[in-house]
Amino acid sequence: VRLTGMPTSYVRDLNSYLAFAAGKITADALKQRLTNSGVVADSAQQMAARHLLVSQRLLEKGLVEQAWKEIGEAMKLEPKDPRLGQAMARVLLMMDKPVEALAVLDKLELATPANGETKTLRGRAMVALKQWADAKAALDAAIRLNPNPAEAYYFLGQVYQQQKQPDKAAEAFRMAFEATEAGRRVMAPTASSATQPMPDSSQPAGKPVQ
Repeated sequence: VRLTGMPTSYVRDLNSYLAFAAGKITADALKQRLTNSGVVADSAQQMAARHLLVSQRLLEKGLVEQAWKEIGEAMKLEPKDPRLGQAMARVLLMMDKPVEALAVLDKLELATPANGETKTLRGRAMVALKQWADAKAALDAAIRLNPNPAEAYYFLGQVYQQQKQPDKAAEAFRMAFEATEAGRRVMAPTASSATQPMPDSSQPAGKPVQ
């Protein structure tokens, strides 16, 4: 099956984009690699999505400046895409620019319905600005809206720490861990064992139940 707008060797092409974004290959080398792999013509939306994906991979590698450039290229193509607005705010936060991130989030929330990701980023920005009450309000909303609230719980734990509520902070950090993939793996055996039927204590020990 060949998807329109997708390269025939997607992983290889993504690695080429990453290498270019990291400055390891030139623009000419990138063009040659993509030509060799046979990329189908992309729409502006598809190209923006690819820039977004590259930026996310760069962030995972700690390459924040390069990720910022990729988001900038994506925004030129699809400036109204809310996913790009969220990604821009996240990169700004990682660049220690919470005021600029809030400006992006303000515009985003005027244009689109509230969602967990946007509220999480707002809460994170408020934490960076030490505006604890506003941070808690945003993060509480994020947890209600977000099906994957690990990040929101983590920053809520930081808020509780600053508010001198260690018990609530510990609970928030625990919830953050349990909402991660690693946490779910740890909790799965506990959850399954809790559903196992209890042995019939009315039977003598060692005697099988009839």
